[in-house]
Amino acid sequence: MRIFVSGSHRNQYDSQNVFDRIYEVVEELGYENIDTSMFNVNADLFHERMNKLGKQAAIEHFSRINTCLKASDINIFECTVPSVGLGYQINKSLELSKPTILLYIHDINPFVFFTGLDDEKLIIKEYNDKTLKKTVRDGIEIARQKRDKRFSFFISPKLLEYLETASTNDGATKSKFIRSLIINHMWENRNKKPVISEASAQ
Repeated sequence: MRIFVSGSHRNQYDSQNVFDRIYEVVEELGYENIDTSMFNVNADLFHERMNKLGKQAAIEHFSRINTCLKASDINIFECTVPSVGLGYQINKSLELSKPTILLYIHDINPFVFFTGLDDEKLIIKEYNDKTLKKTVRDGIEIARQKRDKRFSFFISPKLLEYLETASTNDGATKSKFIRSLIINHMWENRNKKPVISEASAQ
């Protein structure tokens, strides 16, 4: 299983030690850290490089983050110090229907917005110095259970247009909208033999 770990480079709560320990837990569990950009990185040097190289550095950074989010099975974000970039990554992770673990230091809760999200893949956990490793292990176990098997299918342009409109109106991703339909169908037809005809909806 592949895990992506990210957070703010401006984290003032001894972030480097935190990220090192998160990476260690991932490897101890036998999983793969698909990116170690938060490992042994000086925040000032990171921002100095971004400012010096300008747009090209930003494009490369953005591209790398998106590649990691798409390639991962689980995403872990240390969010004690929130940022716009981190908010984008978390939102993208949930859009991709990836189990998404948000970690924050005990008594420093930055999740006024995120606690209002209703997403089955979102896992929010607090920790302190003594509980960090156990918290990460527990979070990964919960995320592993929430992980979906991925599959692709083809639908007509008309169905796709409807799906995009309906999911947007419901404030859900297309994947979450489809999962809800399937679950509702299962409950409604649990004692019946289902009859489904996509042709009639074309």
